[in-house]
Amino acid sequence: SWGMCANSVSNSLKLSPWKPLGLEASYTYLRAVQPIHGYDATGTPTGETSQDIGHEIDANLSAKILPNVTYEALFGLFFPGEGASLLINGGSSTLGYAWELKETIAVTF
Repeated sequence: SWGMCANSVSNSLKLSPWKPLGLEASYTYLRAVQPIHGYDATGTPTGETSQDIGHEIDANLSAKILPNVTYEALFGLFFPGEGASLLINGGSSTLGYAWELKETIAVTF
């Protein structure tokens, strides 16, 4: 069933060492409420199970460049656990990490 829920444990740290600059870092661990079952190439469930979805680390930077111009950089890194491998691939083969980088410049009038 795709109605699976997950528990998470998160911690974050926010800093503003200089008024126009903001920094934030966070860590999240995701764990399924119920075991995730593996499956074979025909879709038949296997005996493999795991609740470990993975770990995520995020870092955000915001800077006010001019009174009406703001720059933001958002970076995320996800390390999939065995449960994520079972959900995506059906087996416990190791998945590589995933990352995202997003940058924006906002101008207000």
